[in-house]
Amino acid sequence: MRTDEIESIIRRELEEFRYEAPSETIGVPWSSERVESELAALRAALIQPRLAPVAIADDGSPGPERQLWLITKPVENAYLVVFDPAAHRFGLAVAGSSGPPQTVAVWGNLVSTFMAR
Repeated sequence: MRTDEIESIIRRELEEFRYEAPSETIGVPWSSERVESELAALRAALIQPRLAPVAIADDGSPGPERQLWLITKPVENAYLVVFDPAAHRFGLAVAGSSGPPQTVAVWGNLVSTFMAR
């Protein structure tokens, strides 16, 4: 995949996102203001997508490294969003002080993945 293809996917995900509170949620569903705040934070965190090594650590321990697209800069608690072109899905990762970012077993669409941080 090329950078412009990733950017197109990101644009489409943002344009098509519609928040619908889950019918069986635990706790209080997010307000529309909270969702809008999260969307603004996501837009502010977006970077020019670039390929980088990412450790697949979905089972809690660092696993093999793969080339994934970095989509956002690290935000609070060093979380960032990556894109896996093979699976065509976004993932949540955490940037470490040394070594590549590591995934944290959260995969899905761009907005929901970012909101899970």
